Amino acid sequence: MNDVERALEEILEKEADAENTLATDRKRVDNVKVVKMRSRAMESMRSTQKRKQGDEDKDAENAPKPKITRRSGGDSSIPT
Repeated sequence: MNDVERALEEILEKEADAENTLATDRKRVDNVKVVKMRSRAMESMRSTQKRKQGDEDKDAENAPKPKITRRSGGDSSIPT
């Protein structure tokens, strides 16, 4: 029984090591995916910020000037 027990223990240890290796590999793959996704998000955020900055600059240049209203002197009332 000793040989059988040792063989079973070795099999269980190898199985546990394989599961740990598989888990770490999955974590690495997930980390790579996260890094790629984060870089894409940052790229789109940068382009959005550039576009917004460009829109603000264009709005400042093309903004209509406030209309100046002038009053005529005939609107004043004469005190009696």
